[in-house]
Amino acid sequence: MTKTDQISKSNSHENDVSTLLFSSQQQIVEFIQDISNYRSQNSKESQIKAYLIFNPVLTQDQFKKLTKISCGTISETLKELTKKKEINVELNKSTKKYEYSLNSSYSKTSLAFAQGEDSLTKEIIFFQKKRNEILQKFEPSTSGCSFLIDRLDQLIHTYEFLLNFSAWTNECLKYSDKRFPPLITKEIILVQSKFDKQIDLDPSLLQVERNLINHLTNHQILRHHSEITAEILAYFYLRGKITQQKIKELTSFSNGRISQTFKELENFHYIRKIVPRKRPYHYVMPSILEANIHLLCESTEKLLSWQERLAEIQRNLENRAEIFLNNPTFNKMSHFLNGIFQFIPIYKKAHKELSEKINTLHEKKGLLM
Repeated sequence: MTKTDQISKSNSHENDVSTLLFSSQQQIVEFIQDISNYRSQNSKESQIKAYLIFNPVLTQDQFKKLTKISCGTISETLKELTKKKEINVELNKSTKKYEYSLNSSYSKTSLAFAQGEDSLTKEIIFFQKKRNEILQKFEPSTSGCSFLIDRLDQLIHTYEFLLNFSAWTNECLKYSDKRFPPLITKEIILVQSKFDKQIDLDPSLLQVERNLINHLTNHQILRHHSEITAEILAYFYLRGKITQQKIKELTSFSNGRISQTFKELENFHYIRKIVPRKRPYHYVMPSILEANIHLLCESTEKLLSWQERLAEIQRNLENRAEIFLNNPTFNKMSHFLNGIFQFIPIYKKAHKELSEKINTLHEKKGLLM
């Protein structure tokens, strides 16, 4: 073989390796986006964070090549993620370009179904404090006060469930034989608010509600959603029953975006539509906890639908593992896939237990969601 042939073969080999790595990365990013979209999260933000899982730093130009998103959209998305402190940005003095990296708090091995226990505990304390402040400052007879307290109680109970789920998930990771402990060790209480009409808060409570909305949209349970989805969900958390027109009055969103978001939330079983004899339609979220359990169960089903494709990606990479030795992108993809397959049996068990419990409670109490 001539030297030219050797160089040509070497270049061809490098191209094959590069193509496989790029193709595998694209497929895993598609998977992350699919899960995120199903959870009604911002698609562009999910895509950018996904690429940063496998690349230590990226510039806006590199994002453009990887995502095919317009420069303007990339710039705005990066600004939003930086503001949320989900990514870091730093100026490279030698290239004069800004480089972006994932914040260390972002989960790189799971899809963050289980939330951090410390932050969940802080949220519980925060909403308990707000609940007590409302009771101290407002008379129970104040319009909407008792209902708002009821919704805060539901929210606290939901965070307590998520805290338990997070601790249980971490405990399951210690079991190598997959004989996991039960998730449900005490009764799940599915308190559902009753609605005679759309809740209207006394004007004195509106600023309290606005502060709660701002907190919810920027912290823990809703911050990974798009701006409009997060704010509308926050209103459902606090008001339970609402019309599209009322959301229009409370926010600056257009009718089209509100309508689209309501349809998405209905499809994901966050909310359901009540069709009266006369319009307007009302949409309700009777139970905050049940809405989140539905999301967990259906997100798990979406994850499982990818199991075979992810296994194929993993096999293709492992078959060429000796070629990729010390390749950082390969190592990060392998680490990510191993993490996903580690979590799959855990979420299967959670899905089974929660689905059975929800069905049993509905049969006993006639609850609807």
